[in-house]
Amino acid sequence: MARNQIHGRVSLEMSDKKMQINLLLHDKGKSDLVIFHVRDILRSVTLEKIQQIHKYLSPRQRMAFLTHESIDNEADLKNRLSWSEGFFNWTVTYKRESDIFYSYGSYVLLPSAERPAKIPDYAAEKNQSVLWAVSNRGRARDKYVKNF
Repeated sequence: MARNQIHGRVSLEMSDKKMQINLLLHDKGKSDLVIFHVRDILRSVTLEKIQQIHKYLSPRQRMAFLTHESIDNEADLKNRLSWSEGFFNWTVTYKRESDIFYSYGSYVLLPSAERPAKIPDYAAEKNQSVLWAVSNRGRARDKYVKNF
């Protein structure tokens, strides 16, 4: 697996090679990269599975920890499983300094042919502004905004 670090991102060069992705733990010894999504860990990964995987690790393998949330939101994870020091040697997160930058969302400029000739000014008649950038709606923050 080729690993090129570019501004905190990793590009995986595959050219004529084929990449196979599966969710089968029995292939763990053959994999170059094993990704653990934090939500899946909390739902279905046991300490026994982690110990089994760790037993068959090879030096060429990478164990990546994937999350879209701040680890502070995953406090239960530390309490549920005890990880060997250095078990995860890559991270896949929303942070640019991660080994693999996994954007939570992105903005792409439309090609000029698809852009409107004039962009409406929705704020022209407004005298106050509010911006609400939020994920995980449906919780206490929704109630707060309704009262606001």
